[in-house]
Amino acid sequence: SLMEQYPGYNSERYVFCQENGAPYEPRTYQDLFKRCVSRAGIASANFHSLRHTFATRALEQGMDPVTLSKLLGHANASITLDKYGHSFESQKRAGMELMGALYAPVREPSVGPVMGF
Repeated sequence: SLMEQYPGYNSERYVFCQENGAPYEPRTYQDLFKRCVSRAGIASANFHSLRHTFATRALEQGMDPVTLSKLLGHANASITLDKYGHSFESQKRAGMELMGALYAPVREPSVGPVMGF
């Protein structure tokens, strides 16, 4: 690995870094992102929207909020849920179906006619 071959190189473990391992200036990323968004024909998005999309999709896919909170660097899961825990229509419907199943009447299995009584 690069870390073994070059001790001290990118010690912060940035995903994208300069050739010397130092981080890029954040505006450099923002400019690149804006060019990519424009070329893709996307009307309006900023670099932070990637984080928001990741967090929202992670919750939609069932990632637990505590794990996501740690990945995002939040102090606790309630911050993560406050920012990214939108209630989606499909989740509302699924939640209500769960509750409906809880309160659905219990039906006894039907038994044929009783003979001899």
